[in-house]
Amino acid sequence: MFEMAFVQRDEFRVCHEPYGEAYYYGPERMSPRFTAESRPEDFKKYADLTFKKIWAETTAVNAKGKKRTFVKDMAQYIIPPTNAATSTPTLPDFEKDGNPTVIPSDILLHPDIHHAFLIRTPAKAVPSYYRLCGPPKAAITGFDYFDPAEVGLRESKILYDWLVTKGVKPLVIDSSDLLKDPPAVMEYFCNDCKVDFGEHMLEWKGGEAQEQFKKWNGFHDDAEKSNGIAKHAGSDEDRKAAEAKKAKDIADMPDIVHQTIEDTMADYEYLRTKATTGSK
Repeated sequence: MFEMAFVQRDEFRVCHEPYGEAYYYGPERMSPRFTAESRPEDFKKYADLTFKKIWAETTAVNAKGKKRTFVKDMAQYIIPPTNAATSTPTLPDFEKDGNPTVIPSDILLHPDIHHAFLIRTPAKAVPSYYRLCGPPKAAITGFDYFDPAEVGLRESKILYDWLVTKGVKPLVIDSSDLLKDPPAVMEYFCNDCKVDFGEHMLEWKGGEAQEQFKKWNGFHDDAEKSNGIAKHAGSDEDRKAAEAKKAKDIADMPDIVHQTIEDTMADYEYLRTKATTGSK
């Protein structure tokens, strides 16, 4: 939903998780989730897509009159995991200055790049992700098992800490603050990025398929069904019933889900202490 606020702004080019393509499929792939045998078309499509190439594309001056580029992505896609795919070639050494990513420090720290982190409590994020990795959703998402390493909070903390050591002061936005007070949080973000804020950003026509979400089918249904930040179709009774059902579903989830919530809570709580969103 945060991304949707910028999709509707004409001056923005929006890139949805471009680094995931290199992370899962490219010649420098770091995830063991997929193989060329299980996803031959994807591996063929992204056969030459390196992290360097994606960075060049997402930071290039746009030829269609767009003044700014908004990239929604995962820190884990640019930080090598401990369980990196065995087929991953040796990546260039970008660890000077403690840089934990596969993006060179000089361009990651370019003054035109603005970093911000959007976090969500593992108590909600982990069960949400788990639902996408099993039946019936797995038939749509293509994620047929749950991997705790893909939660991504550890990598967000690592990247945040490194940026701070380099003098960068990234915003940290907790989704609970955003949902509680969308105008204040979004205005705070816009002011920090030197973007004009308007409350029209907070609403849109719901139920429309978004082109940028198609490559990760099934993952963004809620955003596409929404009609604004913290605005959902349906009655209050329907939403309360849905929340009650979710709570019961979470209680019934296997131990690996509850263990993952516990294991990632410290990273979330740490980033939560850094949240400076302007919410009242």
